[in-house]
Amino acid sequence: MTLVLCLIPTVLSLGNDNIDFLVEGEYLRYTPQVKVARLNLHINIDFDLASAVSLKTDMLALLAKWGKYPPFKLDPTLEDSYFKLTKPSIEKMSNWLITMSQILAYTTPLPLPPEVAGQCNYTVKGLPKEITNYGLQAIKDAWAHVDTTWTAEVIKKDHTKDNTIRNFIQTLGTEVTEWDQVASTTLSLIDELASGSFPKSLMGHYQNADCLNHSIGEDIRVIGCQGYSSSYSCVIEVRQPEVINTVLQLIPVHYGTIRLAGHSKEDLFIKESLQSEISLLSCQDDAMNTQDVKCCTPKPWPGECIDSLMKGEMRPILNACNWTRDDYVPVGTFLLDGSLLVQGDCRKVQVKSGTTYSTVATETPVRVFSGTEILVKRGQEMYKYPGKPDMTGVTVVTSKIPKKSWVYLESTLYWREFWQKIGLGDYIDASLIFLQLVFMPIGIVALRKGVRASNAMQKEIATRKYLMKRNYKSNSKLIKSEPRTAKNT
Repeated sequence: MTLVLCLIPTVLSLGNDNIDFLVEGEYLRYTPQVKVARLNLHINIDFDLASAVSLKTDMLALLAKWGKYPPFKLDPTLEDSYFKLTKPSIEKMSNWLITMSQILAYTTPLPLPPEVAGQCNYTVKGLPKEITNYGLQAIKDAWAHVDTTWTAEVIKKDHTKDNTIRNFIQTLGTEVTEWDQVASTTLSLIDELASGSFPKSLMGHYQNADCLNHSIGEDIRVIGCQGYSSSYSCVIEVRQPEVINTVLQLIPVHYGTIRLAGHSKEDLFIKESLQSEISLLSCQDDAMNTQDVKCCTPKPWPGECIDSLMKGEMRPILNACNWTRDDYVPVGTFLLDGSLLVQGDCRKVQVKSGTTYSTVATETPVRVFSGTEILVKRGQEMYKYPGKPDMTGVTVVTSKIPKKSWVYLESTLYWREFWQKIGLGDYIDASLIFLQLVFMPIGIVALRKGVRASNAMQKEIATRKYLMKRNYKSNSKLIKSEPRTAKNT
């Protein structure tokens, strides 16, 4: 096994030698113009309850005659051999009756409104009565050739008579099988339409309507359905692309969960040709549900981002371009040249060599060219991708973008997301918190000074009270002692 490891210095040189921010994916078809038309689709049910009961009565009567065929009474072995051949037909007849009851449950006594006739209409064959009428007559004709006077011995010896009975059995099986298939197909169509889905088996058939043009990549939607006396009718909206453009889609490379984005996260990167400039597509998912052709509007890519990418200067690239974060990163994506782009948090990329696997990369993103099977491990998960048989050896292309740029990109996007999430109320709360942090120390110092001043004042008052009390007591003693001295004198 030959292993070639490439480190690419350029940033936007798309091709086989690059795996930086965009790589060439597959071709994409889109239309900027959609024509919307409405069609009344009718599933023909030319069969009512009375017809079903009548057919059931005739078939039960015929099968009763078959069950009582005289030669069977004298030869149970002969009866058993023939009855084994008719058993599948009898089971299908029972299934047909059940299916018919389910189909008729969708019908109503209402006639189709007369104004529908002037609109765009297309009728599917569905369940026409002539199928069962023709089949029942064919079964009766085959049974008419079976003679009730034949004996078991004559039937065994005469191959013509045996073939006549077998022809009845075959005719019975053929006709009943057709009834069952037609009824089952009709019920399947009605069930899908009733659930709001357009049957794949009808794709393209409706274009036979005179009011519709033939096209490819159309989107078909079931607007509503209603059962009538002889049909199950639905209003179908057909969205047809008037112009189909084919472009090369470019796949953004994920670094971790971060990738390059257009004006919005949903924008697609495209090139009209391999040599043309990169532009964007804004697609409307609700305009065309089909995966074959999307309804999109081209728009230019910001010039500052393209200029930065072409110059290959990392910091201007990270600042001038839009970036987004994806919750889900695809493990492996096949590109236009057959190589496999591996990205996300995959820990090991291996290539099959003989009966074993050789590790070719332990970090992503990488681009692997291999003619043999590629095994990607992500945690406990393992993904196997087929190699391209016309490739020889193994080539692994890695990104030249340094990891410090990844870290800067992660940090830049984090703070962008952080400030985008903050609203006016959050700004007010943050400002109040900031003011509290600024003025809280000042308040604490002022409070401490106030407490100290209060304590000093209380201490001074207490001292004054003590001195006053002491002076009072001293004066009281002096006053009491002076009279006694005068008396003694």
